[in-house]
Amino acid sequence: MKRYDLSDAYSTEEVVVYNSVATLVFKVVFSLLFFICTIYIFQKDGNWIFGIIFLVLSLIFGRDTFVYFTNINKVQLTINVKGVQYKDNELVEWRFVKNERIKRKRSGKTNISSLVYYIENQDKIIELNLENVSISEEDLINLFAFFRDKSKGGI
Repeated sequence: MKRYDLSDAYSTEEVVVYNSVATLVFKVVFSLLFFICTIYIFQKDGNWIFGIIFLVLSLIFGRDTFVYFTNINKVQLTINVKGVQYKDNELVEWRFVKNERIKRKRSGKTNISSLVYYIENQDKIIELNLENVSISEEDLINLFAFFRDKSKGGI
């Protein structure tokens, strides 16, 4: 996960958050290992039932990896002096963005983190899963505070 140097924010007009390349690399490696296991099962074990199961699973993982790869350059979040833009939605001015926070949900043994904020004029809650983005939770919250203050002329 990329660490964002907040001192860079003083000279930049906006910060754009994309999907994480590290997640893509993990998905590619995992898919390839699963496919190699499938070939091994067919070649060495001769167990067709497990081979077919592994083949179907490796195709599912491969498709998931391909979809992630095709979306790697899509903007997930744009933060600037004017406001926040989530994916392809319209830019929301800072005066309408309320209660931004990190929400953590426990799923089994893992914690899933999301950025959550409320858009007052649209009566809508936005939730961005932070597991696959290119910025840390702490940096994201700091950037929200920084650009909000900068929009008020505080910085």
